[in-house]
Amino acid sequence: MRALPPGTEGFPSPPAPGSTALRDTLPTMPSVPRHDPCQHVLGLWRAMVTARWLDRVEMELIHRGEAFFHVGGAGHESSAALAAHLLPQDWLHLHYRDKALMLARGMTPLDFLHGLVCTRDSHSAGRQMSAHLSAPALHVLSMVGPVGNNALQAVGVAHEVRQRTVPGDAPDGGPVVVCAMGDGTTQQGEVLEALSEAARARLPVLFLVEDNGLAISTHTQGRTFYDTGGDIPPDAFMGIPIQRIDGTDPIACMDAMGAVVRRMRGDGKPAIVVLKVQRLTHHTNADDERVYRAEEEIASVRQSADPILRLSSWLVERGVTRPHLEDMGRRIEQEVREAAAMV
Repeated sequence: MRALPPGTEGFPSPPAPGSTALRDTLPTMPSVPRHDPCQHVLGLWRAMVTARWLDRVEMELIHRGEAFFHVGGAGHESSAALAAHLLPQDWLHLHYRDKALMLARGMTPLDFLHGLVCTRDSHSAGRQMSAHLSAPALHVLSMVGPVGNNALQAVGVAHEVRQRTVPGDAPDGGPVVVCAMGDGTTQQGEVLEALSEAARARLPVLFLVEDNGLAISTHTQGRTFYDTGGDIPPDAFMGIPIQRIDGTDPIACMDAMGAVVRRMRGDGKPAIVVLKVQRLTHHTNADDERVYRAEEEIASVRQSADPILRLSSWLVERGVTRPHLEDMGRRIEQEVREAAAMV
């Protein structure tokens, strides 16, 4: 893999495909069905690695003075596992670190790069802030600047979706509205209002909390509604069940998120998923995480909590060859760099 340009050391490059760094510590994971020889999982891997290459190329543009604001998604890529359980009629109000999920939904590297430099060909014709994307045709709603606003908007969308859904016309159980956010955002008043209304009206909103333990530079452990600092974490909030998932394990994410979505389609009620991840980069290009994180911690989480490393090992253990992953990685890099050359 090509070395990062000077000054981008805080933005980890895509791990070497087939890395065995975590092989000895991985738990036993479910097997892919025999009729699907890892193809579905390879699609997830591709979205995750593409997101990581987007992070890297965006930072290269920043350092060349061709772009000015970047939000990395490194460490959050396993949210893309949710895409396999969503339908075209579902709606997504996402977190700014959800690059991989947006790619898995159908957005392209070119969409991200046009948005990064705010061209007239971007989703907003250059009027929206960098890294705040949307894709109306894919039901990906425009990201908000004031964090937490998307929670109230997602509840409003769920109300409208319910009114428009004709009983019997939705054999899959009706649309789900995904509302993703970080752990710091969960303490915003808008989020608590949204949770209250979703519980009161029994709305099919999936509140996806991507908990990396940091609200920019402030540690959040013991300071959220789902982690109050007690010995036993709550299993519900306002009557909404809380499902906790290891976000460093993409396979576990696929299984657990599938179960949550199936339950929601069946009963139409809200759910809270806390996806425990690690932020593997700075908050933005304007931040230096070394000010508030020890060098040992930074090095440790990049080795032990990288979901791409973990999924690469899973694939290699199940017969996907390293040369195949390496070839995919090269083609992904080429695709992202070609997109960058077009904006």
